[in-house]
Amino acid sequence: MTTDADSRVAPDWVACNLAAIAAGADAVAGRAEMDLADAARLPRTLIEDEERVQRLATMLDEIANRLDPDKADPWPRHVQHSGASIAVTADMFRQAGGIPDVPVGEDRAFFRALERVDARIRHCPSTWVTVSGRLDGRASGGMAETMRRRIGRPDAWLDDCLEPAADTARRVLLRRMARAHWIRRSEAVADLATSLGLGEPLVRETLLAPTFGAAWQTLEDHSPVLQRRLIPADDLDAEIRNAGDVLYALRATRPVKVPTTLERARAMANVG
Repeated sequence: MTTDADSRVAPDWVACNLAAIAAGADAVAGRAEMDLADAARLPRTLIEDEERVQRLATMLDEIANRLDPDKADPWPRHVQHSGASIAVTADMFRQAGGIPDVPVGEDRAFFRALERVDARIRHCPSTWVTVSGRLDGRASGGMAETMRRRIGRPDAWLDDCLEPAADTARRVLLRRMARAHWIRRSEAVADLATSLGLGEPLVRETLLAPTFGAAWQTLEDHSPVLQRRLIPADDLDAEIRNAGDVLYALRATRPVKVPTTLERARAMANVG
C-alpha cells in the first residue's frame, strides 16, 4: 500500500483496501480529498474549476460504465489514479513490472501497466486519504506545482485523460467490440479493422496477445480513430452538456430519441 508523505489516511484505510482485495481486486485506487483548511486558503475559482473538471470526468466514466461495464469495478466508483492511495497484491505488482521509471506521472503509468496485464482494478469510493493543498511541493509535476501554475496562468487545455463525450462513447464501444474478438480469437476482424482505421493483418496479430489489456493498448496506440483530442478549457461547460445528453439516453428506462452525440459515436464505431 502506498500514500504520500503529506497525506493522512482515513481511520479505516487499511481495512478498506484489504476488503476490496478480499472481494477480488488485484489493485485498489483510493480517493484523494484535499484538506478543507488548505482548500479554504486557495482561490475559489481554482476550486470551482477543478470541481467542474471532476464532474466531467465522472460523467465520462459513467458513460464508459454503462456502455462497457466492468464486473471488477462496479458503479459507484471514482476516477482517480493517485499515488496518494494505491494498494496492489505482490503478485500483480510483479506481473506489471513494478512502478515505471518515469520522471513524472508514475502513478498513472503504473495503472496503465496494470491494465496491460488485465489486473482487476477497483476504484473504491470508500477508500480515501486527505492530501495537502500546499503550493510549495517537492515533486516536479506534482499537485502543488500544478495548482501554483494554474493560479498564475489557467491552463488552455484540460487534462489529457479527458476527451469529448462522443469520443469516449466511441472508444468504449470499440473496446467492447475488440474484447469480443479477442475472447473468441476470431479471424474475421474486417469490421473491427475498418472501424479502427487499421489493416486486418495488424488487428488480427494484435488480438493474439496473451492479455486483452496488452492488445487494446496496442490498438489504441496505432488507431488513428482512437487518438485523443484535447478539450480546450473554454469548452468545459459545453462538454459537460454533451456528456449529459449521452447519459440522458443511456439512463432512460423507456425508448427515447438518441441525442446526436451518442448517435454519432455509435455510427463512427459502427456498432449498436
